[in-house]
Amino acid sequence: MKKLLKIISCLIIFMAASIAMGAEAPKTTAKHKTVLHAKDISTHRPKAPLRLYIECLYGEGIIEFNMSEVIDNLDFTISTGSDVIWCGHVTTDEPTTEIPILKGEYQIDCVTDGGMTFSGSLIF
Repeated sequence: MKKLLKIISCLIIFMAASIAMGAEAPKTTAKHKTVLHAKDISTHRPKAPLRLYIECLYGEGIIEFNMSEVIDNLDFTISTGSDVIWCGHVTTDEPTTEIPILKGEYQIDCVTDGGMTFSGSLIF
């Protein structure tokens, strides 16, 4: 009877280990976060800092914008400074879009529907 219990418990342990090894971990892309600030337009006058910003979440092949209530849509450009890598358009209804898989550091510039320009950097 003890031998039978040992055999059954060994089989259960073996089956549980094989199931655990065969299960694949879900693929998730690590998302990075950056805040895009309004570009400073020089008027040669002192002014208070603008409290409006755009939060940008990005990862491998995807980018998402968290816009404030006053922004309905925006056009964005990802570049290396002089060379444009990708251009896109997002709205408050569809704030997520696909981008090419990138490696390195890139500049992102966004122009809102109201004409404001925001910029920041993305590090993949």
